[in-house]
Amino acid sequence: DVAKFVSERFSSLPLIMLSLIQFITQDSISDIYYPLILHRPGLCVYFLALIVFVGLSLMNLITAMLVEAAISSAFEDKEMEAFYNRQKQKKLKPLLEAFFHSMDSDKSNALTAMEIIDDLQGGSLEIPTSLKGIVTEARIVELFDHMDHDGNGE
Repeated sequence: DVAKFVSERFSSLPLIMLSLIQFITQDSISDIYYPLILHRPGLCVYFLALIVFVGLSLMNLITAMLVEAAISSAFEDKEMEAFYNRQKQKKLKPLLEAFFHSMDSDKSNALTAMEIIDDLQGGSLEIPTSLKGIVTEARIVELFDHMDHDGNGE
């Protein structure tokens, strides 16, 4: 009975490979190991080790692939976010420059932090509608520092 089973399942390389694939995918593997273990009970150690190690190895491989895909996706997301931020900055820069130029109260073509603070305290600061939601009174000095390329405060 077992000899017939072995000749049916393991008589050629394609049948052996098919049985191996069945073990890897754990698809109805009891049909293979059950009759063999009944005939030779010592084989349960071999099949138990095979099931555990093949299953764990396959799960680790799949987990590693999923983690790698997630890390790669996160990196691509960061690159896209940086790209969109650069595009947004390019679009906003002329609007911010015009806004800061309009705040130059002494018309010296050099806006200082003190002029911004005076406008904020005096209540004469009016944020253009194109910048509302982007520029707030709390962030104006921060944006000014960001736009101050040479760091001289003007």
